[in-house]
Amino acid sequence: MNRQSYLGRTILWKSCLACLAAVLAIGFTNPATAEDWTRFRGTDSSGKAEATGLPTTWDSQKNIVWSTDLPGLGTSSPIILGSRIYVTCYSGYAESIDAPGEMEKLKRHLVCLDRDSGKIIWTKDIESKMPESQYVSGNSSRHGYASSTPTTDGQRLYVFFGVSGAYAFDLEGNVLWNTDLGSDNHGWGSATSPLLYKDTVIINASVESGNLFALDKATGKVVWKTEGTKKSWSSPILVDVGGKQEIVINLPKKLAGFNPDTGEELWHCQGIPDGYICPTLVANDD
Repeated sequence: MNRQSYLGRTILWKSCLACLAAVLAIGFTNPATAEDWTRFRGTDSSGKAEATGLPTTWDSQKNIVWSTDLPGLGTSSPIILGSRIYVTCYSGYAESIDAPGEMEKLKRHLVCLDRDSGKIIWTKDIESKMPESQYVSGNSSRHGYASSTPTTDGQRLYVFFGVSGAYAFDLEGNVLWNTDLGSDNHGWGSATSPLLYKDTVIINASVESGNLFALDKATGKVVWKTEGTKKSWSSPILVDVGGKQEIVINLPKKLAGFNPDTGEELWHCQGIPDGYICPTLVANDD
């Protein structure tokens, strides 16, 4: 393996393990205030935790409680539910910059680890639907094929794998349903994370179909679909407004609010003046 290939692998590994280390610090530094961390950027999508006394620096030895090798690379964030940690990764393709291999060998993995020891409790391997987005050397696709953070309601795990669709698993890794949300792909890959609202899973399938979806949590059936979210890698968030909730998404050149029960657009306003959008919004103090 040459230096460039090694660095690419290291960057991806550190992206995942750094997130894991950060969450582990939240969980272990002050057990009395340890909380579940059930979705991308936490309970209110703000990235803030209530734990105190956390370390502000770490390396391969300092402030690390444990370290565990995963089945592959990944840039999704881990989530925490009780005594378990769940995270996704991928293998078989694009593990090396210079020799990415054959796309048909790409697999995703959902991994469950013990929160106290880091021991892998189970791994679920998922075959990828083809064709996937083509890996090319450079920044455009270096985040890989496991960039969407899972979420959980305490009963099921919900994961989005781009053209391979949305999945629901039970807490032991058994597949409950799989729903296709579109077959388009992009050189920048797929990255949006699921959001839960009442009995639905909300997913911005911007790359795959340009649609915002609400899926039934129990069956995976489409409850509603709203068009118009193309070129957005932004994960949807829930915002409290006057005793009700709205879904808000960061879109090219605008912010938009939607009724989470119907998918109807409620409002939009001027946003970031760019043709492609990645940042997920944060709501605070109205």
